[in-house]
Amino acid sequence: MLYRSMLMCALAFSCINAEPLSVRAQLIPLYSTVLASEVAGKISQFPLREGVSFNKGDMLVVLDCALHQARLNRANAQIQEAQKTYEAHQKLDQLGSISGLEKDVSHARLLMAKADASLAQAMVERCVIKAPFSGRVVERKVNRYEYVAEGTPLIEIIDDKNLEVEMILPSSSLVWLKIGHPFSLHVEELGKIFQGKIERIVSKVDPVSQSLKLYGSIDVNVEHLYPGMSGTIKIQP
Repeated sequence: MLYRSMLMCALAFSCINAEPLSVRAQLIPLYSTVLASEVAGKISQFPLREGVSFNKGDMLVVLDCALHQARLNRANAQIQEAQKTYEAHQKLDQLGSISGLEKDVSHARLLMAKADASLAQAMVERCVIKAPFSGRVVERKVNRYEYVAEGTPLIEIIDDKNLEVEMILPSSSLVWLKIGHPFSLHVEELGKIFQGKIERIVSKVDPVSQSLKLYGSIDVNVEHLYPGMSGTIKIQP
């Protein structure tokens, strides 16, 4: 027990007095995505330009939805027709003037009309693409009035307020590295040093380079920090 305690103390002392580990790092957005068209059509509204910020739920792209809206209107009219037919058959069934089969068929047609309306409503909603998170426009892939097919990339967006630090460390650092371990980040573009801590450790070691990826957060207002900025991490074992 005494030997084990002495060994642990020696290891701890060597870690404290070891030189800081220095590695490259970069700032990346917590959320980033390329939104694509879910329906085919002509772009009728595309208000935001590159670099413009937006809030979650804001309208980013609107496609001409006249055709899908017409189908929805038709489906709603068919619901009204099927509803009245079914109600009439219910009354006739109470009077014994209609067979149960006819009433069941009219009910089935009502359900089909409602299903068609739900499908048409979903297509209409897909004509408007809203922001899934707050952020900034990185790139517009298409232009207003352009006709796009289903699945066409439309706009690339990022969350420029919630940034994290991506770094790669030697796998040997797992001996002493834990979640919450502090580090300092020198951002080259600003010439400033920020303090942060380890938030996530990817549980996979690259067998060739004997390294692993980690993510950290920095304790600072990110108003002047942008995704893609890079620098040097110094982390004390």
